[in-house]
Amino acid sequence: RGIHGASCVRGAGQTALLVYTMTGVIRLIGDGAVLDYWHSNVAVHGYGRMSSPNPIVIERRGEVAVVTMSQDVIRLLDFEMDTAIKMVLDPLQSDMPTAVVVNLAGITYMNSLGIAMLLRLHGRLRPKGCSMVIANPAPFIRDLLHNCALDTIWPVYDSVDAAIRSLTH
Repeated sequence: RGIHGASCVRGAGQTALLVYTMTGVIRLIGDGAVLDYWHSNVAVHGYGRMSSPNPIVIERRGEVAVVTMSQDVIRLLDFEMDTAIKMVLDPLQSDMPTAVVVNLAGITYMNSLGIAMLLRLHGRLRPKGCSMVIANPAPFIRDLLHNCALDTIWPVYDSVDAAIRSLTH
């Protein structure tokens, strides 16, 4: 969808595929991982259009992974969400946790795209036998999750510690 062309580039011992989309260029390395992404003529190295140095932080606590997302991740456009989900899943592949706590501390706003990203993440974790819960949502986000009945899919906790206690007992 929205792909205008592609070309193969070799250099520095790697072969990369450049995919030209309506909004930018994605450079993929041989295994399909996103290496760089340029959006609207602004070079953005790493993943997406994120201003924070650590848009996603993953911390293991035994069999549980705590995924803390910055506001940048929640503001991603629809076609960029799979990249953010890949940022979460790639480090977990070799040792998949039994559960993921999505820590929303610091997220003050969420729209339908943020909800869609959480749904996609849940959809990718569930087949791997990994459950997902939400921790630290702002009051607005807690209300949004409740009004959309998403708190029936993902338990919502006031803190990461409370979420981990519920998962490990």
